[in-house]
Amino acid sequence: MKEILKQIHDLNTLSSLVVCAIQFKGNRNQPQKSKDRLIQLIHQAALNEADLIVLPELALSQYLFRNESEARMYSERFKSEGSTHYELCQIAHQLGIWLIGGFIEAGAGGLFNSAFIANPNGEVARYRKRLLFESDEIWALD
Repeated sequence: MKEILKQIHDLNTLSSLVVCAIQFKGNRNQPQKSKDRLIQLIHQAALNEADLIVLPELALSQYLFRNESEARMYSERFKSEGSTHYELCQIAHQLGIWLIGGFIEAGAGGLFNSAFIANPNGEVARYRKRLLFESDEIWALD
């Protein structure tokens, strides 16, 4: 994580940095269709020379859950092969971009509202949200 943070700091030395924030709302009932559309938007942003692409918080699962078991259906272990966020990180590496996006992390003791940070070199780090809103507290740990 420290190495990725240093690399993020080093982005300040670039003469230009193209940042793209993707507006997207996934459909829980059609996860594959949502993932395919999000990947298409990432490719489109990269083709438009984006260096850093930022996805919405919990873009694929959406944000609000009635309880922890509902959120758990969309959870993934950090950097687990086959997980959606890991696939997105691999795409970032293939495209040579930075990518930041949210996912529900299944971790020790429960679920976390987490973000992954993928760099062009294929390295991946995560951040766990610490200031939870009431809607997060239903399912996420801080």
